[in-house]
Amino acid sequence: MNKSFSKYLLFYPIRLIRRENILKCLARVRDIDNYSSQELKHYQLEKLKSCFTNIGNIEYYSKYASQINSKSDEYLEVEECLCDLPIMDKHIFKTNSDRLKNNKVSNHIKRNTSGSTGDPFTFVRDRFATAYQDAVMYHVYSWHGIGIGSPQARFWGVPVSFFKRVEAHIKDFLMNRIRLSAFNLSAHHMMQYYRRLERFKPVYFYGYPSVLYHFACFFDQNNFSFKSFTPKVIIVTGEKPVLDQLKYIRKVFQTPVIQEYGNTEVGIIGFECPHGNIHEMSSNIIVEVIKDGKVVIDEIGEIVVTELFARSYPFIRYRTGDIGIKYSRVCSCGIHFPLISINEGRQDDFIRTPDGKVIYDAKFAYILGRYSIYIEKFRAVQKTLSEINIYIVKTNIFKEEIIDTLVADLKTNLSSLIDYNFVSVYHIEAEKSGKLRYFVSELKQ
Repeated sequence: MNKSFSKYLLFYPIRLIRRENILKCLARVRDIDNYSSQELKHYQLEKLKSCFTNIGNIEYYSKYASQINSKSDEYLEVEECLCDLPIMDKHIFKTNSDRLKNNKVSNHIKRNTSGSTGDPFTFVRDRFATAYQDAVMYHVYSWHGIGIGSPQARFWGVPVSFFKRVEAHIKDFLMNRIRLSAFNLSAHHMMQYYRRLERFKPVYFYGYPSVLYHFACFFDQNNFSFKSFTPKVIIVTGEKPVLDQLKYIRKVFQTPVIQEYGNTEVGIIGFECPHGNIHEMSSNIIVEVIKDGKVVIDEIGEIVVTELFARSYPFIRYRTGDIGIKYSRVCSCGIHFPLISINEGRQDDFIRTPDGKVIYDAKFAYILGRYSIYIEKFRAVQKTLSEINIYIVKTNIFKEEIIDTLVADLKTNLSSLIDYNFVSVYHIEAEKSGKLRYFVSELKQ
């Protein structure tokens, strides 16, 4: 599809229908790139106060609104303005959803995480927040020459249910992108991907680094080359990349590989600039790194984020489940957004089947995520090629007959050659980073 057609006849009209003033948000976000460190500090303080003015009638945060708005503009650091607020996580959000709603805001959209940490999560976003979230995304993509409507090849998961697949297909069409399934990585399917890429001619690739690495290996081993196009850039996201894999992807495709760090809840948290550093997305969020209960700089700690534009169901001091560092040094690119690095995140294994298939493990999240009302948390452990144990923490409405449905679903949508053994547990231990690893392979490579 032509980029201009996608941008002006699909993208902008749809945003207007959804009441998302993306153009206004984009213009504001572009301006902030040029702020000095001092101007950026004042901007974040101002937006934090504005946020608490807008959410002051939300029951969960009402007692903090006057406290935040009483802070002087000369307050030392925005992090000090936040330090008295409670830390939030998925469990707190789930159990306080009624107290986090803003009754004055009605324009919402439902979203859900894939359950990549073994803890599926459905939540609601207001359109003001999603407009800024997406404006940040499109702006930082422009750092690397990617514009709204640029054709994208997306190495990603594919929904399991028919209606969700249709919905994803429509969305991909409207966003001018093709989706190459991370769940089918056989030589046959990757040959099909290569042919689709030649026909579609994407400007950039986007996807999980482990999947892109897998495709790069196939591409390299078969001495392929793109005859009709060269991707301008490859954006990797969704898991902590291995540096050797990134180097290999860059070498095979002869194009820059850019790291994106974010989550479904607040969008992009950090993005790599042309100088190779990952910047906090300061125009939309505030990143804090907490160690032993205190905010630290230049030290490893737990990453929590605060969004600045939510008017309903806000994520304030929200635990990402990752650990990392926020630096005091500045980047030579000229943008004064703080630099961050992520020290731990998801490093995914692949599910392997008796008939030789290699399947990206996010498939578990797509399948089991549909049963989140019955399963609070899960972890799948592949013991052998033909046996996977799935440890689950049940919700209080779990029914034993659901097990048969789950097994049938996995047999149909993952592999019928594997035995799935469900084991009920009261607790699933998190990783050192705080995240729940939802798939573990015990196969010897």
